[in-house]
Amino acid sequence: MLFFDFYYLTSFNPSKVTDIESMFDYCSQLTNLDLSNFNSENDTNMSHMFGECPYLVYLNLSNFNLKNVTNMIEMFNGINRNCEIICDVQKKRNNEYLKDRK
Repeated sequence: MLFFDFYYLTSFNPSKVTDIESMFDYCSQLTNLDLSNFNSENDTNMSHMFGECPYLVYLNLSNFNLKNVTNMIEMFNGINRNCEIICDVQKKRNNEYLKDRK
């Protein structure tokens, strides 16, 4: 849980990171998150990345690169079921990573 219960993020460069499991897990106060400039090209593990974020209503993943991702288990488990998720369908590895939305 890298950003446990945080409120505001202005910049973050994860370009050398490969494992971002549970990065925003349990960020219970998080409502909007724009990761459109997030460098995800080296990531292999995104499991539980946005788990248990019940107040998240907007999530922009439009430039996520999923080419090297091998684990997306419960990536969205426990987020707000009405959360608007922006993503580029062409870059999406498969439909599996959205199935955990409750």
